[in-house]
Amino acid sequence: MSTRRPHWIPYSLVKFRRGGTRRKIHVRAPFQGPHLDQMDLASPELCGIERLLAPQGVMFNEALHPLFCISYRRSRFIEPATRLRICVDYDISVPRTNPRMLPRIHPHPLDEAVVEVKGSADTLPATLHPLTAMGCRKQSFSKYLACFNRLTQES
Repeated sequence: MSTRRPHWIPYSLVKFRRGGTRRKIHVRAPFQGPHLDQMDLASPELCGIERLLAPQGVMFNEALHPLFCISYRRSRFIEPATRLRICVDYDISVPRTNPRMLPRIHPHPLDEAVVEVKGSADTLPATLHPLTAMGCRKQSFSKYLACFNRLTQES
C-alpha cells in the first residue's frame, strides 16, 4: 500500500548529529496540518521554532527559518521470515520552498529511493538479496541533503 506522506505532523521532529551521536527530539508544534500546509514558508509564524527547542537543551546561535518542504511516498512491509520492518520511500520531491532563501523548486522527484530495513538483524535477509543485484547498497542517505543539493546545484 502506498500513501502520500502528509506535510505535517502534530509534533515537530528535530534530528541532529554531534560527532557519532544522533539525537531526535519531539516538541509540540503551535499549528496543525491543514493550516501549515497552506502557510508561506517565509511566514513569521514559522520563525522562532528554536525557542520551542531550548527547554529540551537544544540551543542555536541564530534563528531557524524553514527552507523547503519534502514530500515522498512511503510503502511499508514486513519480511515474513525475520519479521523485519521494511520502508521504501520514493517520489522524493520538493513541492515548496521559502522564496526568500531558495527562489525555485525542482519539479521532478529525485532519481533515488530509500529502502530502510528496521530491526535487529546484522545481515540482509536472504529474501532481500536481489536488492543488491538491482544496485542497492548499504549507506546512510539524507532525503533533506539530497533535495538541498539538487536545489542549490541547479539554482
